Amino acid sequence: MQLKLCLKSLFDMKALGYIISGSLLYSIGFNVFILPCDLYNGGFLGISQIMIYVIENIIEIDLGEGNYTGIIYFLLNLPLLYISLKRFGGDFIIKTIFCVICYSVLLSIVPVPEKKFFA
Repeated sequence: MQLKLCLKSLFDMKALGYIISGSLLYSIGFNVFILPCDLYNGGFLGISQIMIYVIENIIEIDLGEGNYTGIIYFLLNLPLLYISLKRFGGDFIIKTIFCVICYSVLLSIVPVPEKKFFA
């Protein structure tokens, strides 16, 4: 019964629209302004950037042309999502999981321009 209420609150169209549009704006800002200028973000996204840099430049593993920051971001968030489930319960965790999935997918989909707009 509680899971049903949590899913109902997630699929409220207004909340869903806010989550998707916020994730899209965040992903566009990150991929269009931060990455091309060789800047680093804070939090798990910054850690993801550093991990990509280490994999490509220090360990020298070619990851190809794809942007894998979103995938690493998702993997870093898994332990925190598990802890949040135990601590905060259903409604919070379902919306958080949806946000993390939106960020991860959109960070991988939004293209990073070759040419820098600034700097």
